[in-house]
This record gives sequence, C-alpha cells and structure tokens, in this order.
Amino acid sequence: MEISLSKILPIVATFFASLAGLASILALYINNSTAKKIQKLKNESSKEIEYLKNELIKSEKIENIRQKYSIPLIKTAEELHNKLNDIVKDHERVLKYFADLTTRLSAIKSMENILKSATNIYVTNIFYLFARYFAIIEIIKKEFGLLKLASDEETKSFYKYARSTVAVFFSNSLFKKLSIDNTDEIKFQGKILEGAQTLLGESILSQTNDRFQIMSYYEFCRKITTDEDFINCFDPLKVFFENLKFVPDIETTSEKVDFRWAKILFFAYFLRLLVEKVDNTNAITLLPEIIIEEKKYFKKNQILNENLEQFKKRYWHSV
Repeated sequence: MEISLSKILPIVATFFASLAGLASILALYINNSTAKKIQKLKNESSKEIEYLKNELIKSEKIENIRQKYSIPLIKTAEELHNKLNDIVKDHERVLKYFADLTTRLSAIKSMENILKSATNIYVTNIFYLFARYFAIIEIIKKEFGLLKLASDEETKSFYKYARSTVAVFFSNSLFKKLSIDNTDEIKFQGKILEGAQTLLGESILSQTNDRFQIMSYYEFCRKITTDEDFINCFDPLKVFFENLKFVPDIETTSEKVDFRWAKILFFAYFLRLLVEKVDNTNAITLLPEIIIEEKKYFKKNQILNENLEQFKKRYWHSV
C-alpha cells in the first residue's frame, strides 16, 4: 500500500512540533528548578554569612570585655592579697583591730572618727578592698551574662578563674573531714555566702547605661558614717572578722575549730593563682610573707592540703 509523502509530512511536522513544545516545557521546568536551587543557596549563604558576622561581633565583644576587666581584676586582687599578707605577717598587732568589731563600727559616726583612729582606718580599708573585689566579680558576671556560653576557651577560663576565687568563701569542700565549731556555723566555717558576696559587691556599684562605676574609698568612708542600711550590708564581713584568731594548727586539736584563719590563707592562695594566670604584664607585685606561712600551714595540716587539691581539681583543673 503506497502512502503519500504529502500525507506523512504534516504528521511528522506535528510530531516534531510536539517534541519542541515538550522540550520547551522541560527546559522551562529545569530553569525554574535551577533558579530555585540557586536562590536557596543564596539564601542559605546569606544566613551563614549573617550568622558568622554575628558570631564575630559576639566574639569581639567578649574579647573586649575580657581585655577591659582583666587588669582591674588583677589589680584589685593584688591589693586584697597584699592586705591579707599584712594580716598574716603582723597578726599579733592586726588581730587586735578586729576585737569587738560590732561596737567599734557602730561608734564610727563621722569621717573624723575614721581619720583619728588607725584601727578604724584599717577596718574600713579592708572592708572596702573586699567589697571592691566582689564588685569587680559582679561586673564580670553581668557583662558576660549569656555571652559566656559562646566564649572561646580562654575567656571561659578567665571567667571561671575569677569566680573560683570567691567560691572559697561559700564552698563546703575546703573544711571536709574537719569538726567545725557549730555555735555559729556560718561564722566559724568562714563563710561569706554567694548572695552576701553579691550584696557586698553591688553595695558600692552603680550603673549608668552600659557603664559601671565603683565607689571610691572616700565615698565609702563617708557613706559608712551616715547610712545605716549601707553599714548593714557589711554584716557578713563583720561576722567573718570579728574577734578573728590566729589558728596555726587545726588538725591536732581535740576541740571544734574556727576555720576563718584557714580561709584567709586559702583566699590569698587563689588570688595569687588568678594573678599568675591572667597577668601578662608582669606589673603586679604580690608580697611574699603569706606564701611562706601558707606553705608551712598546709604542710602541717594534711587534711587541708588534700581539700585544697580537691578544690583545685573542681574549679581549676576542669578549665
């Protein structure tokens, strides 16, 4: 049967036209699909770039905070360490200043009372140094906030080292296995509880916008003579120091012990560790007498030495 070419050609043309149409539809689909993929990649890249930019800004902010407060922190640590050195080195003279401290503080009614008494100057100065150190710790806590979760290891270490120094005062681990005098548990454990530390720090701290300001020693002395509520904020320090005794050996005695003297040595020890870890300037001078006393003390009191090592593992070696 003979098929006419004139009849086939239109069919072939229609077929190829259909193919061309399908090809156009397919090409359009591919182009749309490719365009969507390209747009998706662009969006993901933009999100990734934005995320990296935010992380960089956050990292720079954290680094700025660390640099901003590392020097004030170790300078206040230096002054407080050296004041504790003075207490230990010259305890026979200095401990007299803490006898009947409640009566002494309640009698300070003017700046003149402070300036005319070596005892009053000494007591107000040590209270101020403690409060100022706690204030620096509070600033660091507030500034880091949730940022510490995204911090690099060096910054996390800086934050933990700073916090560990004050943990000396509220941790129970340092007097483990020792029988503490429980007639006034907080006092004879040498505790300044964490909330009390915050109160002490914030009592001399003010904030305007994003700027923190620590009260000067002059303002502190002026306020302590006139503001009863302000004076009451320092009750934890008053309890800690009132009638403080030199206790050279707490393990051989059969009596329940006053742990406050040991806490002074512990605190000075961790202040020194902090300075050694953070100070890159070698401009900090820590007086040495307390180091000599501390070594003798921990050598004589083995339980304390073991507790010290456990505390370091928890707060320092885990960094």
